[in-house]
Amino acid sequence: MYKVVTYTRSDLFAKVWSTPMLQLAKEIGVSDVAIGKACRRAGIPVPGRGYWAKDAEQRHKPELSESASPSRDTIKFQVLDVALIGQPKTKAPPVPKPQQNPIKVPQSLQNPHPLVAATLDAAKKRTVDHGRLVLDSKSLDIRVSPDSIGRALRLMNALIKASEKGGYTWAISGEGNTTVAWQGESMRVDLKERLVRREKPRVPAPAPKRRGAWAPYVPSWPTYEWIATSELTLHVDEYITSGAQRKWQDTKRTRLEDKLSDILAGLPLIAAGIKAVRDVREARDRAYAEQARKAADHAKRQEALRLARARLVSSMQCWEQASRIRQFCQAIEGHSAGLPTEEAREIDKWVEWVRLQADLLDPLKQGLPKVRPWEVKVPELFDGYYSPEKLPEDWWSAATTRQSAHQPATHIVQFENL
Repeated sequence: MYKVVTYTRSDLFAKVWSTPMLQLAKEIGVSDVAIGKACRRAGIPVPGRGYWAKDAEQRHKPELSESASPSRDTIKFQVLDVALIGQPKTKAPPVPKPQQNPIKVPQSLQNPHPLVAATLDAAKKRTVDHGRLVLDSKSLDIRVSPDSIGRALRLMNALIKASEKGGYTWAISGEGNTTVAWQGESMRVDLKERLVRREKPRVPAPAPKRRGAWAPYVPSWPTYEWIATSELTLHVDEYITSGAQRKWQDTKRTRLEDKLSDILAGLPLIAAGIKAVRDVREARDRAYAEQARKAADHAKRQEALRLARARLVSSMQCWEQASRIRQFCQAIEGHSAGLPTEEAREIDKWVEWVRLQADLLDPLKQGLPKVRPWEVKVPELFDGYYSPEKLPEDWWSAATTRQSAHQPATHIVQFENL
């Protein structure tokens, strides 16, 4: 019934300034308001009020500026197709549903499945809480009233037996969840009944006594009862993003017994949705692990650089201290030149010992391989996370701050043996 009329930006500009807006709107098949909005979005100037009342010599046409975005070069209008008016509407042919063998549910429970038999034994205890039977963790996840337990067990017995013939596997997990597995994908399944809560009539206040002592009236707390509706719902409690149906329930027209074939056909779709969600999650976890690994490697390289700089500063300080000690020894020898021979000999021995201590402090006397900064090793327990204690600032802290404000810092030394 509708068609799309397309104009270029220059063509619509020419039409707007050559034809009045109302006449142009009638030719296109839209309103003048729609043309005005389209022109504003495309950046097309339109004539002002009273433009067409002027003489042709007094009309001024502006220049069309360049488009700010390529998406504005094409203007589209959706208009009614007059040629299709009056023709009968064509309906799309219905999509046939795949033929499935219906699963019959017997009127009585015969030859129950072991899981169904265990649930039946647990239901015989008839422990009821809020209108539903309370079953143990070794039973199927069925939450129904005592009146509906027979129908629920017949439904589950028919579904389990029919699905096991197709390769499905049913089990009860350690947490008490009912699971069905298809091609390695496990799904949690539960069957419950909708109950209606209704408040019970409260105890009326006692009639006042004419000659008795006055006593305060304390109203009773409201109590409730649960009314069974016999409306069962089978739910697959799994998160998927594919939009496959995960819930089947009784309606006014169909019962759950007539939907067992649909349930059996929908389980593979849910399993595929679970696998898709897991694949996305695993891909995200791998990306996060790779990002964390890169961050840890970067942190280790930064830690190695910090340790190397700290060793460099420490070696330089030791060398400066050793140089000062040697200068001190020279000053002592200069002052001991005029002393007696015996006293000068004692001072020379002490100066020799002092020079030995300076050699022990001097890193150049220990050999250059021990001074090289690229031989530092990061501790194996270092995981890249910062310590709660603030690291001491060194000479490069301010330099790195100034450099990061202009461009990324680059390190010449490569620390490969972390």
